[in-house]
Amino acid sequence: MTKKVKPDLVGLFTTGMTETKGDDIKGATFLLKDTQLMAYVHTPDFFILNS
Repeated sequence: MTKKVKPDLVGLFTTGMTETKGDDIKGATFLLKDTQLMAYVHTPDFFILNS
């Protein structure tokens, strides 16, 4: 994506599957911190109810 367009900021949004698998979104953004400004947002699509 950043080869054709040079955005100021790239946003990464997680899903319920990402949250369940435990993917390291923060770690992925850290690996690219020197080349692209990125923000990650945890947006799981499930709810945990306390009984």
